Amino acid sequence: ALPPAGITLSTSGYKVKGKIFVDLTWSPSATTVDIYFNGNLLTINPSPTGGSYTHETGLKGGGTFTYRVCDKDVPTACSNDSTVVF
Repeated sequence: ALPPAGITLSTSGYKVKGKIFVDLTWSPSATTVDIYFNGNLLTINPSPTGGSYTHETGLKGGGTFTYRVCDKDVPTACSNDSTVVF
């Protein structure tokens, strides 16, 4: 795996009426990103920018959720993996 290319990601998970939501925050905030959830690219239009995004997973219960963000213009420039456990 390539080392993080200067993008730092943090995640915070919570539940609303049993459904799992995850807040993602990355810096530098100007980076337009693709978000990967458990290794799969999330289809989000328009692509998130501004340094934050809330992922409404639609899932309930527990599990381990791993996120990574990559620069949309430089796909090899990715953050650390950030994991939320429920």
